[in-house]
Amino acid sequence: MNNLPVGIQLIGNYFSEAKLLNIAHIFQTNTNWHNLTPEEFK
Repeated sequence: MNNLPVGIQLIGNYFSEAKLLNIAHIFQTNTNWHNLTPEEFK
């Protein structure tokens, strides 16, 4: 992705916050995207 920042948006039904937070947690524990910093900001 040319080292550009990446965003993710999770959208769910009413009152599905627990499911969305669980999905976000699973994504974060299985990837390292949240630890990456573009070179120009290091």
